[in-house]
Amino acid sequence: MIDVNLKATNHNEYALMFKAIAADLTDKEIISKVLRPVGNVFVKSIKDTTPVLDRPFKVYRNQKLYTTIEPGTLKNSIGIIQTASSKLFPGLYIGPRYKYGKWKKPNIGGWFMHMVQFGTEFIKPNPFVLRGFLAARATGIAMLEKKLKSVLKKIVSSKGKSKIKLQ
Repeated sequence: MIDVNLKATNHNEYALMFKAIAADLTDKEIISKVLRPVGNVFVKSIKDTTPVLDRPFKVYRNQKLYTTIEPGTLKNSIGIIQTASSKLFPGLYIGPRYKYGKWKKPNIGGWFMHMVQFGTEFIKPNPFVLRGFLAARATGIAMLEKKLKSVLKKIVSSKGKSKIKLQ
């Protein structure tokens, strides 16, 4: 939690101070200095709980071999995904990459994650993402608070915002 002490004489002064903070806090800075390091904690934890095949798995479509999935493919595809909408509002997704670049190839990307996570008529569900998230939750929240506090302190300590003190 961040404690804020304000020393302003009227509401307009408060509004100006907070607008100055908002103007200095860029989405790119939030993503690179706050969200991405915290996301890496969750990625590592989810990768640690991701099941790995003991042998290659053949995928058939229309009774023809479509691709062969090697052990560790799903684990390797888990990562941080930043979308175009992150330019409007800072945010990241954590999960399997499968839509763009090399991850588009069916034998490399994690397009089958939902089948492992939620199960099919042939496979029991294995909620590894939830287990990984819950294992990293306390560490991630603590790191998020620490990183956000340090970014805010840096902005507040800059000139023009001397009437705000963060503790």
